[in-house]
Amino acid sequence: MKWAALAVIILLVAPLSQWLRRRPEKIAWVCFAIGLMPFIGEYFHLLLAVVSWAMWDGYSKGIEISLTDLLAILLFLSLRDKHIKIPFLFPMALYLVVVLIASITSTIPVASLFYCWQLLRIYFIYAVVFLAVTSNSAAAPSLLIGMACGEGLELFVASWQRFGLGVLQASGTMESQNELGLVSHFVMFPFFAIMLGGRRGWLPAVAVLASLVVDTLTTSRGTITLGVSGLALTYALSSMSKWSSRKALVALAGLGILAVAVPFALANFEQRFSASGGNYGLAEDSERIAYKDAAAMMVEDFPGGVGPNLFSIVGNSGGYYERAGVAPVLGSRAGRVHNVYWLVLAETGFLGLITYLAFVLSPLATALRYGFGGRREANRDLLLGLAVTLIIVYIHSREEWVLISYTMQSLLAINFGLVAALASEYRSPRTSTVFLSPTVRLPPI
Repeated sequence: MKWAALAVIILLVAPLSQWLRRRPEKIAWVCFAIGLMPFIGEYFHLLLAVVSWAMWDGYSKGIEISLTDLLAILLFLSLRDKHIKIPFLFPMALYLVVVLIASITSTIPVASLFYCWQLLRIYFIYAVVFLAVTSNSAAAPSLLIGMACGEGLELFVASWQRFGLGVLQASGTMESQNELGLVSHFVMFPFFAIMLGGRRGWLPAVAVLASLVVDTLTTSRGTITLGVSGLALTYALSSMSKWSSRKALVALAGLGILAVAVPFALANFEQRFSASGGNYGLAEDSERIAYKDAAAMMVEDFPGGVGPNLFSIVGNSGGYYERAGVAPVLGSRAGRVHNVYWLVLAETGFLGLITYLAFVLSPLATALRYGFGGRREANRDLLLGLAVTLIIVYIHSREEWVLISYTMQSLLAINFGLVAALASEYRSPRTSTVFLSPTVRLPPI
């Protein structure tokens, strides 16, 4: 059945792309769907697997093709101008080469190559987002609107989990509350920057408020702390770029919202940590430390890495989990280190970590550079919001591994694509990027 579905979809790509070329205003809907997919793709299993290792303990479980990938292919084929130089390809290529080498030399090359395939998919989404935003005025607003709608869905699901099902740490459509928190930050800070920039309309304020509520419903220490810190950092950077009376009003409104949200968050924390005598657990728990000890042992034995997508397998088969004291309960022995940098280091070695950092830090440096030095005020605001998103997500990833999963990397790809497109106006006069404004609407279907 899946092969029939895949064949039908492939056959539809060509005529649909030709239809979009004749109706470029409809490209906005494809961009909207790409922005929405990270919030629903895994939850509704909107993918096909050419090769599937469904029971595999790694984060990449086969040669998969998601609906996001197919939308990206459709969008790529429909774009008229595809001859613009795409930024960030060099660090991306370096990281891919190192990952490929580590995959070939790993003990289970096929499983490691699954992650190589995932990276190729992510790079393609990034390139398509960049090309779409630089060639179609509705692409950037539509992507952001799609992400805002996804966050609205998370608000609905998380609220039902908390108040309807009694789940203290809501996870929304994600696998865990921490992943939900990371996802919400991809929406919160860009829209907060948009709101600070003085754009009219209700969407930015609603998106920020929804993200704040979602953060609170996770009852996650890191998510809430970093969420508030990110808002403060966005405000500071935006104020440094340009001060306005609107920003003073936003600060007052924010203090009012915090006055309402803080007691609710503290009550949730009290309930969560009541079992430990009211200890709010600010210190790192022993399980996370045990995983890091296991990762350190792997690095010592395998300086070049154990192979992508193999951390938990090697941790068990090599006895690292047992020696590090990872508890053999509640699936802990199937988990992985809660730190994406330790995970990359253990799986691909020191060269892998260096190239990974180059891969993720290049867009951040560009966003900060043009967020302060750009000509268009609207683009500067959004670039600063995207920069803060990356900063907060990278800090949060010191306690989480999920930034290496497909869902999170697809959000990274969208973020990188927006950064590259918004900064491209300073590199090439041929490009024409836009900003979310009340005058831009999704066209009728």
